[in-house]
Amino acid sequence: MFYNDRSPLENMHCAKLYEILEQPSANVFKDLDKADAVIARQICIETILHTDMAFHQGAVKELELLYETRSRIFEMRRFDPTSVSTMLRNEYKMTVMNALVHSADVSNPCRPFHLTFDWAQRCLAEFFAQGDKEQERNIPVSFLNDRKNLNQPNSQVGFIEFMIAPLWFALTRIFPEIHEYSDNIVANIESWESHWTETTPTPGPDERAIVRGRVLKLQQTYAAQCLKERDNAAAL
Repeated sequence: MFYNDRSPLENMHCAKLYEILEQPSANVFKDLDKADAVIARQICIETILHTDMAFHQGAVKELELLYETRSRIFEMRRFDPTSVSTMLRNEYKMTVMNALVHSADVSNPCRPFHLTFDWAQRCLAEFFAQGDKEQERNIPVSFLNDRKNLNQPNSQVGFIEFMIAPLWFALTRIFPEIHEYSDNIVANIESWESHWTETTPTPGPDERAIVRGRVLKLQQTYAAQCLKERDNAAAL
């Protein structure tokens, strides 16, 4: 009710941030003049609100469109490394800042697998706790919140495939220096596939073939979209 059902969690984060900043010892903006403080506030609010997953697909499209429409500048970065940073700073500052904060917010599938696995368990535990509350109140239990029926490893394969990889691959084409996170995505989806094959009931041959095809397709997408940019960055 506080936020009219629009990005309630993210609006709460904004409110809490400025509640904390009211403490003199925590106010990192205290030395800014009024004009700069207003700009800093606008940036904080916009980037935090863009962590709402409702904006996720739009963020991916923005990054893909940025790369495609300015492809010539990205191709020339081998010869003029500053051209990309200058273009982004002058024309796409908020697009980039929104994408970086959002990608950091959903970055647990991009970590080494032992960290990815631990964070997935924590996130799923939170989802399941919500599902238990939904069940107690006779509210339909959301798919990801259903502890009785959700196959956890398979849910992570789908999460990476449809949500995380498109965002991070688009970001890696623009900033190939961060390729290690996309490298981890490619490795982690295989690890989740391996965990899935060991679940009960054991997936049948047809199911395995379908998931194997999805994983291979993601790996091929990474190779097609990111490897050239990664190698070019390494050559700088």
